Amino acid sequence: LRALLPAHCTRAGVEVDLQAVTSQSGAACLILEAGRFWTLSAHIAVVANLECFLHFEKMGVSADVALYAAGRLSELALNWIGSPELSQCRFTHCGDYDPVGLDEFVKLRSAVGSRAQLHLPDNLRSLIATYGRPDLLRD
Repeated sequence: LRALLPAHCTRAGVEVDLQAVTSQSGAACLILEAGRFWTLSAHIAVVANLECFLHFEKMGVSADVALYAAGRLSELALNWIGSPELSQCRFTHCGDYDPVGLDEFVKLRSAVGSRAQLHLPDNLRSLIATYGRPDLLRD
């Protein structure tokens, strides 16, 4: 996780200041355990690519916290996202616009419903023309 704005996680009486940890080390790490999730109330951007995650503030996406998905979120991460502990969170999916990336958005939307939105940059057409891989769509 990278917290760009104040964000505090709690679990079993322990509080973690995600913004302070991010400021100190560049990112914060929370170990997820089934049935023992961290509580957080924030606007979370789910970021698929490492480069975008590391430079998230340059993307111009309004979010408190960036969550690195490493391409596809694990089932444990999706369970956390859909858990009561994150029921106060909103989500913006910042993934690829290929079939895999859009499938990830569908899974996120299935987990949290209308609290998930797809990030659509104003220059999406030119980004796809420059960086897109037409072979992924053909395949």
